[in-house]
Amino acid sequence: MAYRIRTFPIAPVAVGLLFATVVGCGTSATITLQDELEVSGTILSSDDDHIYVKTDNGKRSIPRSIIEDIDHPGNGAGTTGTILLAYGIANIALGFSKCDHQGAAASCLGVFAPAAIGIGLMGWGFTVWGRSIRSARTKNARDEDSYLRISPTYVWNGPTGGPGLALARTF
Repeated sequence: MAYRIRTFPIAPVAVGLLFATVVGCGTSATITLQDELEVSGTILSSDDDHIYVKTDNGKRSIPRSIIEDIDHPGNGAGTTGTILLAYGIANIALGFSKCDHQGAAASCLGVFAPAAIGIGLMGWGFTVWGRSIRSARTKNARDEDSYLRISPTYVWNGPTGGPGLALARTF
């Protein structure tokens, strides 16, 4: 009896997963109400009693008392980006030494591309998710939030100076 083993390259699978995540995960939150109706839109702000949402039909005020659940956007993209970044880091660790020897630009691009795409997708997804959650919280809860701020900067360190990032976290 002969067996046939099929292998599939990871790149088309990764690109397909990335595309499905970006297309399926926009910037709209899905708010499920107690009567099981769903409202999709961007959460603009909130107060103690209402959440204000921009929908396709304009702005809408939704009382907190009738909200069953909120599915915030971006968490799927952030998670997929994290997985892709982890794969990309492993890819760099295993393939970087071969990149120089093979000499092909496409080979080197394939080594670094998953990490680059992953970090961008992760950053976008978790930024969208964080903004939606923050907008849905009451003012008092927002004042107590901690968040991470990333700012571009330039490091002045003689000949080794160059562009960089400054990270700050509030508690």
